Amino acid sequence: MDREKLFIKLMRESQGVIYTLVLAMVHNGSDAEDITQETFAVMWKKFDMFEPGTNFTAWGCKIARIQALRFIDKTCHSKVFISEDLIQTIADRAESKLQTVSPQTEALRNCLKKLPKKEYDLIQTRYEGRITTKKLADIVGVSLHVMYSVMSKIHNRLRLCVRRALAEQGDL
Repeated sequence: MDREKLFIKLMRESQGVIYTLVLAMVHNGSDAEDITQETFAVMWKKFDMFEPGTNFTAWGCKIARIQALRFIDKTCHSKVFISEDLIQTIADRAESKLQTVSPQTEALRNCLKKLPKKEYDLIQTRYEGRITTKKLADIVGVSLHVMYSVMSKIHNRLRLCVRRALAEQGDL
């Protein structure tokens, strides 16, 4: 796999976690999206420094944290004073929570792997691409009603699969 394709693959896998970390720090979806994009731009520039086989998401979280702290530092001077210690504490807690995978999340990941490719692609496009169901229907070339029906069936199967997995683990 070439360098660019590898970066895109790793970026897609870590995008949700990095965005969630930034959102926990800045509490504004629009700002979090901007900071996440800036983070990936920095990561691309420094991709030669990344060692394959290490944790790309953790590396990205460190860079995202720095980007978010810079944003907070720039924007908070004119609005509210927040101590650097408080910002660091919030960032530490957000990062540690993101690195802990809940049994539900692990079960969902396993259930997603069991989906047929077409269904997995629909779910991935809808949620990782952060697009509306209407937009997804347009892309696929079906009516909105049909897309809602298809997505509902996939969601129900995933819900049942997760419940079954959690029951087997005793976590339900």
